[in-house]
Amino acid sequence: MLSLYTRSDKRLGAHKMCCRLKTEYGIKISVGRVYRLMRGMQLPRMSTEKPPFTHRHPQQDSAPCRNIFKQQFNPQEPDRVWASDITYVRTDKGFHYICVVLDLFSRKVIAWRVSCKADT
Repeated sequence: MLSLYTRSDKRLGAHKMCCRLKTEYGIKISVGRVYRLMRGMQLPRMSTEKPPFTHRHPQQDSAPCRNIFKQQFNPQEPDRVWASDITYVRTDKGFHYICVVLDLFSRKVIAWRVSCKADT
């Protein structure tokens, strides 16, 4: 069990450890027993839960955002001002997210990325 734990970069919890023991070694063992064995071996639990979202209010920010363009979105030369936007498209396999970067001088797409998660 210790070699399986280290091979997984110390990321296996009791449930996944139980599944791996069954598929790789043919060992049938309950999740509770695996949990107790891991606790007895002092193997730390690595949390996979997301941290809670904390909302920041604008009055809490130390430095407010400055409006450096003052709604003048027609730059005089290329590669000085870029703009970006993210949107999503529904497909038969779920939603896909598209991020596009534009050069405001030429109004042409500089780069774009599609992902099934809104993390790109």
